Amino acid sequence: GGSLAAGIGTLDFWLYATYCGIKEQAFFTFSQDQGLWCSHTHVWSGYRPHPAWQALQLISTHAGGARMLVCAAQSVPTFDLVYLKDGVTVRKPDMTLAAVYAFQRGTDFIVVAINKKLDGVHDGDDFGDGSTPLTLHLPFSAPSSIWLHKLEGDPRLTNRDAFNFQVTSQQIALAQFSPSFVVNQNTGGRTNGLPPGAVYVYCFANCTPDALPVRPQVTISQAPAQNDPADGSARNEVNFIALFDRVVTGFFDQSSDVAIGGSA
Repeated sequence: GGSLAAGIGTLDFWLYATYCGIKEQAFFTFSQDQGLWCSHTHVWSGYRPHPAWQALQLISTHAGGARMLVCAAQSVPTFDLVYLKDGVTVRKPDMTLAAVYAFQRGTDFIVVAINKKLDGVHDGDDFGDGSTPLTLHLPFSAPSSIWLHKLEGDPRLTNRDAFNFQVTSQQIALAQFSPSFVVNQNTGGRTNGLPPGAVYVYCFANCTPDALPVRPQVTISQAPAQNDPADGSARNEVNFIALFDRVVTGFFDQSSDVAIGGSA
């Protein structure tokens, strides 16, 4: 539980739980090593924070108290996870290999990008050097400053015997800003995007948010796990995702509040 990979899994789980509306989450132990779920190594061995603690602290420092926004993923790399459980092969299809979360505090926007890839070949899939290309489509313009705070390195390593991971910060030139913000060597990443084992927190200050239309806008897309239906399919439903451009309420009467039409 002390590797950067474990830290990334912890952070992704906590942020996704927050996105799903869970309010209270416990880290279990703010203490020296006493098992898998502790925040630091022993005092006599340096009292170094484990990556899971560093990742959560990174979010608390820069996004604490901010309002979580809804992110719409246009394309996310996935793979089928295959493992044995009690001698039975289990397959989990379409497991995501990257995640993006966003927050807003007044006119400041905070975007968290996570790369969950490992370099090399895994379950027959070649992830190369583990990098993930990333373009962020941002709903604002004209930030007065851009800062990147990040935790990155070999996901297999820990801080148990040495300080292999520390949060670093750098200012990003405003000339690199674009509503389609690309993570590359000019914005703190690699030439081909997020490196493996990366948690990037971009802080955009004093932005001008894009104006929203008077009426809420909605985009309908095919659900990630929904294959195109075929004649003779045993399934009697097709799943979609409805993404609104703001918080909407009042869906009480299914017969009149949502109208579905069209033909195929």
